[in-house]
Amino acid sequence: MPDQTTNYELKKPLQSENYNIQVQNDNMDAIDAALADYKRGPGYAADSGTADAYVVTLSPAAIAYAAGMGIRFKAANANTGACTVNVNGLGAKSIKMDNGTDPPAGMIAADAIVTVVYDGTNFQVVAAGIAAHLADNTKHATAWATWTPTLTWTTATPEGSPSTLARYCTIGKTVFFKFQYVATDGNGATNLNISLPVAPKDIGGHVNPIESIQMVNTTYSDPHGYVRDALGALYFKSFAICTDGQAIDISCSGHYEIA
Repeated sequence: MPDQTTNYELKKPLQSENYNIQVQNDNMDAIDAALADYKRGPGYAADSGTADAYVVTLSPAAIAYAAGMGIRFKAANANTGACTVNVNGLGAKSIKMDNGTDPPAGMIAADAIVTVVYDGTNFQVVAAGIAAHLADNTKHATAWATWTPTLTWTTATPEGSPSTLARYCTIGKTVFFKFQYVATDGNGATNLNISLPVAPKDIGGHVNPIESIQMVNTTYSDPHGYVRDALGALYFKSFAICTDGQAIDISCSGHYEIA
């Protein structure tokens, strides 16, 4: 009995066996079929379709769609939203993100090399080019904007020309914020809540720790601040502002999820 190769299971006649042309033909057929098996590695071709209807002609031709099949193509046009790809005339299949949604407009950029993998129903985007991802992030991000927060203190209120700088931006379902408060007299104020520009997602407790906190001329027994969904505010626990004309500076930044 002949041996077999590990990957393609090609027949390897023994030294003692006579040459068998059928064995050679079977091996060639196996190699030919393997070349069209794009589950082992994505095939590549330039797209010849239109925007949102990509057409890819692989060589050797794909025989059928199969789960795990991967392809790479150079998109001729950017997508404007929902889109499809038709490989070797096997029929158009939807291109989806990994969460099942349609790619946002511009996710596939013109001239980008796009990698998609068939999941048995749709092709999922694996990669769509660095520029496309950067463009998508930019498109979904709002510009940094200011907000006027309401500051609530437990006892007293800082005095001496207090001023506030508060800025935020939104990317998808995430709000990023920067906040600074200065005053020339802390006046013994304690425990500060700062209203947020957008209500946080309600998950029944602290949402996110504040990532960066700097305080000048304060005592602070709890080294953490939080974004509180119950309060809809930034929450600094257990600190006391210095009194007697001491200048204070409270700065923080972070992010939190919204509904």
